[in-house]
Amino acid sequence: MSENQSIENYPSSLEIKKLEIKKIVDLIRKLLQLVRNSHHIKYPWDNRRMNMMIFEMVSLVGYQIEQIEGVLCIAENNLYLYPSAFVISRTVLEINILIEWMLNPEEEFKRIIRYIRYLKTQLYKINHYEEWMLASDITKLDKNEITANKQHIERDIDEMTLAAKDYKISLDLLSNIKNIPDLQDMIKENHQDEKQAEIKMAYYVLSKFSHGMRQSIYRYHDPNFESHDPISDWNYPLYISYSSIIASSQILIHRFSNGLDKFNSEIAPILLEISNVMSKVFIET
Repeated sequence: MSENQSIENYPSSLEIKKLEIKKIVDLIRKLLQLVRNSHHIKYPWDNRRMNMMIFEMVSLVGYQIEQIEGVLCIAENNLYLYPSAFVISRTVLEINILIEWMLNPEEEFKRIIRYIRYLKTQLYKINHYEEWMLASDITKLDKNEITANKQHIERDIDEMTLAAKDYKISLDLLSNIKNIPDLQDMIKENHQDEKQAEIKMAYYVLSKFSHGMRQSIYRYHDPNFESHDPISDWNYPLYISYSSIIASSQILIHRFSNGLDKFNSEIAPILLEISNVMSKVFIET
C-alpha cells in the first residue's frame, strides 16, 4: 500500500457484493436476449388452430421477460426494494408452472385439451370479476370491453374444440372439460422428484411477500432496519427469475422448434458464470 493510500479507499464488503449483483443482472440480461433470439418457432402454415396455441405460449414467455426486466431494474436501482422483486418473481414462477403444465404432455391432443382448460379458466375469471363488480354497482364498468373479451375467448375455445375433434376425442369428454387445476396440483403434475419440493418452497417464500405475511413485514419494526444488509434477500428473486425463464423457453423450443440443443449450448456458459457469481455473493462469507 502506498503512503497516500488508506484502508478507507478500499470498497467495503457490501459495495463489492453490490458490484457482483450488477454482474448477475448483466448476465441475466444476456440470457434474456438469447431467449428472445431463440423463439423462431415453426408455425404450421396449414394449421391455424395450432398456431393460436403456439402464439399464446410465446406471448406468455414474452410476458415473463417483461416481469424479469422489472426485477433487474429494481436490483440496479435500489436493493432495499427487494420485497417488490419477490412479488414480481412470484409471477414469473407462476407463469413458468403454467407453461410447463400445458406443454408437458407428449401427446399433442393432451396439450390441446390443457390449452382449452386454460381458456375456460380465463373465461371463468372474466365472468367472476364481472359479477363481482356489477354486484358492487361499479358504474364505470366497461361492459363492451368485457363482452368483447369474453367473445374472443369463447371463439378460441370453439376453434380449439374443433382441433381436439380431429383427434377423435369423444364429445362427452369435450363437453366436460374442466378449468385448470390449482397451482399446487400443477406443480405435482410437472415434477415427480426433488424439483417439486424446491418449487413449492420457492413459491412459499415468494408468497410471504405477495400477501404481506408476518415473516415478511417484521423487519420494518427493527429500529436498525436502514442499516440492514439487503444483499442476502436477493438470492430468491434473481434465481427464480433466470431459472423460470430458462425452463419455460426449453419446453417451448422442445415442443415447437428443433433448436433446443443449440439453445442449451448457448446458455450453458452464461448459467455457469451466474452460478459462480451467485455462490460468491450468497454462499461464501
